[in-house]
Amino acid sequence: MTVAALGNSIQIEKYFEPGYSIYRATSSKDESGGFVDSWEKIKDVVGRLRSNVSPYPMKNDKKTEEHNFRFYCGVEDVRVGDEIRATGLRFEVQFVNNLMTFGRFMQLELKLVEE
Repeated sequence: MTVAALGNSIQIEKYFEPGYSIYRATSSKDESGGFVDSWEKIKDVVGRLRSNVSPYPMKNDKKTEEHNFRFYCGVEDVRVGDEIRATGLRFEVQFVNNLMTFGRFMQLELKLVEE
């Protein structure tokens, strides 16, 4: 089996669901010359949200204790510090990874943001 054939056999995209949006923090000047931070919606996306809670401790370089969700989506303009929002939920993007999928989809490590 060739690498290209293996890449095409993975069909995680069929599990993607609508209802997610990417938000990015922006700063702008107010009337008094100070800066005001606000969140700007970048794009609506489809994806798959999964819990990353494991009963087994993980030992690696990433701070996995802070990453409590994984989000899979197509290759999008997503950066660390952005937010993924769904109905009533906000998640901070902690880590962005374009997996070995030849640019087909991304895996984001997320932290639930308290409202």
